Amino acid sequence: MAPALVSVPVVAEDTPLLSNSRGEDRKTAQQDDASHTAQQRGPYLSASSRCVLQLCALTLVFDFTQYSVYAPLTAVFEDIICNHYYSSAAPSLSQRDCKIFPVQSELALVKGYKDTFNQIPSIVLGIPLALLADRIGRKPVILLFLLGFFLCDSWVKIVCLFPDQLPLRLVWLAPLFKIVGGGANFGTSMLFTAAADVVAEKDRVDVFLKMSAMEMIVQIAAAPLVSTMMTFSNWYPLGLSSILLVVAGFIAFLLPETRPPHPSDASSSPNPAHRQAFGSGRNGAPRSDESYLQMAGNLFLRSCATSGRFLNSPAILLSLGVFVLGAWGAHVWALLLQFVSQKFEWEFSTANLLFSLRGVITLLLSLFIVQAIDRFIQQKLGIKSARKDLLLSMGSCILIIIGITAVGLAQTPIIMVAGVAVSALGSSLLVSFRCAMISLFQQVPVASLNAVCGMAQSIGILISGPILAATYSWGLLQGGVWIGAPFMLASGLHVVALAVMFYLLLAETRAQASRFARRGYS
Repeated sequence: MAPALVSVPVVAEDTPLLSNSRGEDRKTAQQDDASHTAQQRGPYLSASSRCVLQLCALTLVFDFTQYSVYAPLTAVFEDIICNHYYSSAAPSLSQRDCKIFPVQSELALVKGYKDTFNQIPSIVLGIPLALLADRIGRKPVILLFLLGFFLCDSWVKIVCLFPDQLPLRLVWLAPLFKIVGGGANFGTSMLFTAAADVVAEKDRVDVFLKMSAMEMIVQIAAAPLVSTMMTFSNWYPLGLSSILLVVAGFIAFLLPETRPPHPSDASSSPNPAHRQAFGSGRNGAPRSDESYLQMAGNLFLRSCATSGRFLNSPAILLSLGVFVLGAWGAHVWALLLQFVSQKFEWEFSTANLLFSLRGVITLLLSLFIVQAIDRFIQQKLGIKSARKDLLLSMGSCILIIIGITAVGLAQTPIIMVAGVAVSALGSSLLVSFRCAMISLFQQVPVASLNAVCGMAQSIGILISGPILAATYSWGLLQGGVWIGAPFMLASGLHVVALAVMFYLLLAETRAQASRFARRGYS
């Protein structure tokens, strides 16, 4: 419990829902940094802008590697499963139909469990790696993450290159390589953490949206490029993705360190110039009297304590539930290619262009629409901080519910495409809600909070992978409108997420009213 104060403090209008002395320390540090910035505005802005540009470039290249493998890898998986099925079950048939239930069911199973197992490293290692990032810096952890991702990606391609010698289900072992540095959700969280280290709170949503816009640029550019390359060979885009992962590692190597200084840094570096958020070469180096084994043990104990603090806060648990439920909406699009190919008889290369449509809409949303709405809410309505981000999140969630429902129930390609477009308008849901959480829970270190958000997404994908695959298989057996059952399930879970956000908004509104009342008596 915080010690009693002699005088009653003046509480600001945008005070977070949960706050303590650590949150006040962060505000004090930000004020000190702002004062230092005023003295050296030019160099600081230059270094901060360069860092954000590097993070955007790294996000762009890494996202390209993921989108460039999705459609061709699905096609390669289907071809391998189809070849095995007809060679064992019906070797005398000269013509094959790879859209039959046994092939599509196995394809959904392989992909579903592959995506599920991919989340385990982020869940198990999320908090320890976040604490490690607070200790040794963001850059080394990002480099470890890219190394593990490269090894995981290479293993999947090796299994696909030798389908007669290696069973396809061996791709489920690929996530073991991500033990090196966590999964994709953890890596994304670290990139957002590095950005949060070097930008002011008022600019956080803008920078986060710009980083998210990189994914949309990739969807716009990658989908037609990959579809064109797939007309020649599915392995051309797969080879390109391996090259781009090496490029991503090179960009990450050039990143500056952004970790804010620890108290131990302050005691050993009295010069304020050496305590900047990035540019220092010694960030988080362990003390000479502390072995790496001791440091690992301390990190494990701290991760347990951090987990306990999250579990003891109902508000944080509810907020993390939004990420778990939101992951279903993100992961259900993994079935889009199969769904469209099965229901409307589209080729994978054609269905892949739907991701370009989502990319164009989401890019416009990230660069223009959301920023205009954000300014309108702040300047015209006077709503700021967490309440503003919660309102943005709720609007995005409603659009996702409408769009996913339209896709699941669509009986014509026009309605399906319209549903994809509407859902894309809500694609900033988790970005805006992540900003809301950072504002609501300022007592939690940003790296740990971002890592736990990534863990919650991973848990959502871990749960949704096999369930969505089983739901899709059940829908195929039922036929008709039930083929879209996975989309209807994801839509229903987003309704629950919307209810949680509405509850958090009411809680924040009540807390703000209480603060106004206290200000009236002070």
